[in-house]
This record gives sequence, structure tokens and C-alpha cells, in this order.
Amino acid sequence: MLKLRADKTFSVFELCYAYEKVPTCKELTKQQIMQFIVRNLKRLEGKGLAVKTCIKRGGGTRYKLLNGFHEGQYTVGSPHCSGSLGKAKANALLLDKLEKKLGEHEVNLVVTLSEIDEYKNLGLQNPSVKAPLRLLYTEARDYSSKLLGKIKATESLIAEIHR
Repeated sequence: MLKLRADKTFSVFELCYAYEKVPTCKELTKQQIMQFIVRNLKRLEGKGLAVKTCIKRGGGTRYKLLNGFHEGQYTVGSPHCSGSLGKAKANALLLDKLEKKLGEHEVNLVVTLSEIDEYKNLGLQNPSVKAPLRLLYTEARDYSSKLLGKIKATESLIAEIHR
């Protein structure tokens, strides 16, 4: 946006008007765009790349970019635009996190199913401890049901993201 105004002064309102015309920013409010612009103008001022100027009294604050400003070296964020590249990166990070969580749930399920089998075998081999083992067996079986629910939910979300 600023490369077109490198040799002129401009106001926050002029930049807001220009951002409102950007197709990917159509869903943004004027306030969101204004906040983004003011935030970045302050950053430019702090780095010595822009200065405030006033042409006339009552004309409002105007800004001018200094010679050190080059668009290629200053690209910070966007005004909450939901570009497809940002969504793709966010989805990739979410998918990675979900895949790890799914793996953990699957490992826990295998361990719990082995635990259930072992409680069953121990109960058959040692009838005298069948009562205490029954409680442990039931708890492990309930936990395995919860893990199956978590696995199913995680797999469903992964499938939905892949669509």
C-alpha cells in the first residue's frame, strides 16, 4: 500500500480507504483497518521510517515515508485478513497437533486393552482376588470407552479439516 505514496504525504483515513478496497479485507470493520494502520504507522515511526507532518492547521495528521523505507524490508502482518495462505498454515499446524494427540490416544488405548486382558487372565488364574480385580477391570474398560470416544472425535475433526 505504501509504495504508491513513498514521495507524498498521506493520512490514516486515506490508507483506510485504500485498505477497504482490498478484496481480502472486505469482511473487516473500519475500526479493525484503522487499528491495523495506526499500529503499523507507530512501528514505522519508531524505526525512523516515517514522520508525522501537518500541512495546514486543522488538516489532521499526515505522514511521510523517509528515504530509508523500502516496502520489501517492511511487511508486517495484515489487518486480520483471512488469506488462504494463513488458513493453510493454521490448518497444517492444527492437523499436526491433532495427529500427535490421536497417536497418544491410540497408544493409551492399546495399553488399556492390554491391561483389561491381563486383569481378565489374572482373575482366571487367581480366583481368590477376583473381587478386587473386577473393580480394576471395570475402571480400565470404562477408560478404554472414553479413549475410543476421543479417538473418534479427533479422527472426525481431522477428516473435516481435510475436506
